[in-house]
Amino acid sequence: MTCTKDHGLLFTDAMVRAYLAGHKTQTRRPLRLPRQWGDQVQHQDLEASGFWCCYPGRSTHHWQYGDDRLPQQYHAGDRLWVREAARLSSASGYGGVTDTVRLCYRAANELLSPTHHRQDWSPYAADRWTPSVSMPRWAARLVLPIVSVRAERVRDITEKDALAEGVLHRSCDTYSAMHDDDPRQDFTQLWDSIYGNRYPHETAWCVVIETTPYQEATR
Repeated sequence: MTCTKDHGLLFTDAMVRAYLAGHKTQTRRPLRLPRQWGDQVQHQDLEASGFWCCYPGRSTHHWQYGDDRLPQQYHAGDRLWVREAARLSSASGYGGVTDTVRLCYRAANELLSPTHHRQDWSPYAADRWTPSVSMPRWAARLVLPIVSVRAERVRDITEKDALAEGVLHRSCDTYSAMHDDDPRQDFTQLWDSIYGNRYPHETAWCVVIETTPYQEATR
């Protein structure tokens, strides 16, 4: 029996807003392929045993040594929790007056979270935003069920999938949509701005994680 796992992933304020609005249901993350697989990988598939399988474009002997498989950490049925920037509410009584505190989330115009009862509020404070990388699991407000996982080259994203990434709903943010006629260009521009030469979109493989829309997940 497969155990359900929670996976915390970092998101920008713009992408958090896209999740909240129900526009974003997919996220792509780099798939780190073993070096010995080379550049001839044509296809990958997720086995029931939880491994990505490599089907090279040329004859190899990887299968003899078991290095034609790559363990995969994300699975349908797991949950994705969104790590985002937050701080303590200045009106929470923080500072020893009470242990009842609410969090403000930067992505949603300081929308307050439900009340938490804790004695240790690290790493949060009321006078600064704590970056998403420091968010602990208990502080997450967005927990989305994963409905499917697949691998593909970044360059193979479709227009429908680019829209599901939420890229065209960033027009009010710093990096506004530049190619409204083709959301794929907007997505690859965003990808390259994050990963640069480490995972260029022309050649990189990625894990595509599809989640339940936020509105459905909160019903």
